[in-house]
Amino acid sequence: MLLAALMLLGVGAGVAAPPSDELCMEGTLLFREDFGGNDVSDPRVGQDPVSGMSYTQATTDAFGSMGAGKYLVTKQGYCNGNGTSQWHLQDDHTHFGDLTRGYLLEIDGAGDHAAFYSTTIDGLCEGAKLTFSAYIANVMTWGMYVGSPGRYSYPRLKFVLTNPDTGAELATYDTGDIPYDDSYTGDNTCWKQSAEWHLVGMNFTVPSGLDQIQLTIYNNATGTTGNDFAIDDIEIRLCAPPVTVEGGNELCTNEKATLTANFTNDGTFPEPLKYKWLVWKISTTSTAVR
Repeated sequence: MLLAALMLLGVGAGVAAPPSDELCMEGTLLFREDFGGNDVSDPRVGQDPVSGMSYTQATTDAFGSMGAGKYLVTKQGYCNGNGTSQWHLQDDHTHFGDLTRGYLLEIDGAGDHAAFYSTTIDGLCEGAKLTFSAYIANVMTWGMYVGSPGRYSYPRLKFVLTNPDTGAELATYDTGDIPYDDSYTGDNTCWKQSAEWHLVGMNFTVPSGLDQIQLTIYNNATGTTGNDFAIDDIEIRLCAPPVTVEGGNELCTNEKATLTANFTNDGTFPEPLKYKWLVWKISTTSTAVR
């Protein structure tokens, strides 16, 4: 089977749009980190380290396994207590409501303003308009904040895009404080329920001369008490008019095909357009070879 995609190239400068700009959540998906666990046979707690993480991994969700600067990959959030919990038992965002599938990344924040996750995305096109997004949940229950005003920090993250070759900063986005889920106020058993997931992100245009960008996420809260959160479905999407490819999706071995790409420029890209075909061959083991 052959899969083909047409990527258009433009010209532009690196600019981060204000967070209030509408995010392009329906754009072509270029990168996604959902932390796995999407098979019902996967264990409740993931054992494999997350690539790009600098915090320490907890490989069990037994009470006492978490602490400042630790992370857990799990299908349901950590129970921070004995018989009750200061944290919501958070559901995975990818398969919300289904505790048999999907890992979320849960973090006991260190409050050190340090980076805890970094990844490099390559194969980008200069001038491409991208949306960087993620879902964040404050896993601490309302009672912790209301019962001890000012004691517990709110989660706050900073997304930084840099040139991986030079380290030069290209754009920064601060999420602001992620609020606790106040829909459960007054319910002392709310820890058994999942807290609200908040969509955060920014828009960005790839600068001229770059084909890769490093994304780094910082724990930007102050204080080590509180600042506990979950993150899931980190995505990068290409914001451009859709390209449709005609000619069939399935082919037999050694069979030839004629593919036609259709695209209507809505002013996103300057004329004349440049383009290239990317072709992936999928083996019987589902390993993509480009």
